[in-house]
Amino acid sequence: MDGTPSGPPLGIFPDAAWSVIDVPLGDDWSMMLYTDGLIEAAVHEPGRLLGVDGLVELVRAHGVIDLDGLIRHVGTLSDDLAVVMLRRRRM
Repeated sequence: MDGTPSGPPLGIFPDAAWSVIDVPLGDDWSMMLYTDGLIEAAVHEPGRLLGVDGLVELVRAHGVIDLDGLIRHVGTLSDDLAVVMLRRRRM
């Protein structure tokens, strides 16, 4: 996302600093954390990577974050893949 603060990957530099931002999430929210193996995965065509834009398109197309569906959608992995889903629902 353009304009959002960022920093170096976690665990690379012991003295790294990141900008802090507050993000109001509300009562119901979901958050997906993933390694670059997901967005660097090939999809359907050799040399075509999923990328961040492709990941956003997949989530929007399904209306929800479906981890199994995302993993099935990607083709050849060129790196390790880890995905964690965090969700809060108001009871």
